[in-house]
Amino acid sequence: MTIRERLSRGIEPEIAALRRLRAARRLGEIVFFVLLWAAAIGLGLAAFDLQGAAAWAGRILSVAMAAAALNAFYLLSHEGHHQLLFRRPALNHLANVLLCVPLLHAPTAYRVLHTLHHRHLGGPGDPDHFHNYTTSARLRWALHWVRLTMGMLVYMPLIPVIAFRRATVSERRAIVLEYAAMTAVWIAVFASLPIGTLFAVWLGPGIVVGYVSAVRAVAQHALTDADDPLLASRSVTSNRLVAFLLLNENFHLEHHLFPEIPSYHLPRLRTLLQGRLPHTVDAPSYSRFMAGFVGRFLRGDESIFGYRRHATGTEPSAP
Repeated sequence: MTIRERLSRGIEPEIAALRRLRAARRLGEIVFFVLLWAAAIGLGLAAFDLQGAAAWAGRILSVAMAAAALNAFYLLSHEGHHQLLFRRPALNHLANVLLCVPLLHAPTAYRVLHTLHHRHLGGPGDPDHFHNYTTSARLRWALHWVRLTMGMLVYMPLIPVIAFRRATVSERRAIVLEYAAMTAVWIAVFASLPIGTLFAVWLGPGIVVGYVSAVRAVAQHALTDADDPLLASRSVTSNRLVAFLLLNENFHLEHHLFPEIPSYHLPRLRTLLQGRLPHTVDAPSYSRFMAGFVGRFLRGDESIFGYRRHATGTEPSAP
């Protein structure tokens, strides 16, 4: 019996209900964050005509709003990689392509790597697990800090390269076609709009998203135990606003256990699984995790961070 089967025993109908896609809910999320980015663009452009403190306040608020929207696009595209945007595959893929255009990467390339991450979580074959690249603890810590400081600049250009090497023939064809179409759009945008405007409402906020994504990625899988599926991913409790802006991606253990469940059902899944998990790694917030991460780095300590044993949990068998 697998871990999923053991955890689902007795609540199979409830788990099955959580797999149902809600098109209206997903469309509402997409529309909300598209409108948020549009409002951020409007505010950012208006700030160019302001002076002094009002101009700075407008620009900072515009960047924050645009970053929140673009980060949501990234998380929505993640849902698309799992076929969780819409039921129809063609509509799901089209929506995912459109979401990925402002993110400067093609969905098929990212999906190839993300599928490997799920299939080989924390083990050989996982492209996001630093133990697969070096046996040196110092180099692994260095890679963590590369991810946190300039991971976006390093990772984004490598996505198509690494994915192409591991993709099937049909996936390679899709990668080439998607990047060709997107490149045409990117060239047209850069050719028609001033770079200062693009940086204010798109590229600058995109850099912020890169740092947010890096913190989120480190919090999800750093200082965990890759040999135990229940300890290989970390959920971050956080608060309702953060959970909303992250589309419940902070419930990352639950996502890895049941990746076919859409993000808007993850809080309910977490409630269902409480009392069934014998142990987990958790963090009460991203800031608390990062404080602990820095402390572990200064001591050179790679042991599990945030381990919790739950007395009421039912010990699942290995997969």
